[in-house]
Amino acid sequence: MWRRLLKLRHIARSFLFCRIGMGNTCSFWQDNWTGWGPLILLIGQQHTRLTGIPINATISQAIQHGHWLISTRSRNQLISFLRSILPPADSILHPSNMDSFAWTAGLDEANFRIAPARFSSSKTFTALHPHPPKVPWHKSIWFSGRIPKHAFTCWVIARDRLPTRDKIRRFSPQVPSICVLCHSAPETRDHLLFSCLYSHFLLISALHVIPPDLDFHSILQWLPISTADSSLKLIYHLLFQATAYLLWRERNARIHSMTSRPSSQLLKEIITTVKAKLLALSRSIPPRDPSLLQVWFRLQSSSSHVINPFTFTTNHSF
Repeated sequence: MWRRLLKLRHIARSFLFCRIGMGNTCSFWQDNWTGWGPLILLIGQQHTRLTGIPINATISQAIQHGHWLISTRSRNQLISFLRSILPPADSILHPSNMDSFAWTAGLDEANFRIAPARFSSSKTFTALHPHPPKVPWHKSIWFSGRIPKHAFTCWVIARDRLPTRDKIRRFSPQVPSICVLCHSAPETRDHLLFSCLYSHFLLISALHVIPPDLDFHSILQWLPISTADSSLKLIYHLLFQATAYLLWRERNARIHSMTSRPSSQLLKEIITTVKAKLLALSRSIPPRDPSLLQVWFRLQSSSSHVINPFTFTTNHSF
């Protein structure tokens, strides 16, 4: 255990900051005391000789008569840079205090340097694993009232991590490439959701509305602006995620279990699942006018105004 921890010294070192007191224990080159990290990493060990300061010198040994022991005549760019980042030598030492080391909390927003603070495991983790930038579709996946397994599947889809056949064929070329839902095109993420005729019309039938673009990411961007009615917007989110989840499950069943269901059965399961979720939500949130279920039944009554996907005929049964 301790040997493994010792192997992490190079990582922990970047989080240590030295507060200068007498300056007789802090290394001029090896310790982080300026906020720029160890100076030897900025200058390079081969260039330390140009400064005239020994490699093992402490802060107090690098100061003489209130000045840094660095040549002021050198035109070397690294030496000029070093002089520009060093604090005034005549005020840095505090003879009444000892040098001390503190754990760094991150960057000081005032001067963009590392600011010392008490140890924080959460801030240390964030420094080691910075938060990635927010994606524009996160609210379409992680909305309040979501069904967890549906949201997770949609997140995997949005990250393009589904093991679709185009990916599997990269290391196993004998795998068939054809889509098992429509049998008319190679299976990819974009085809499966929602260029495939099977998934294309299933989504339209579930939503009772035709989005401007039936591309997965385009629908994710359309959902937050699909309607001004918050209840209807929530229903659209639930229907969309349920459709994506059940399509992926149906695809897996056809490949691994050799069983298939007509799209009418998938649509009934989508409606049943979303209706049950809305019933649970209506009991746990403050009353709305109209209620979630009222908006739901109004949406279902409009089904006659949408193309019926099950009248679409091809050579393969949907």
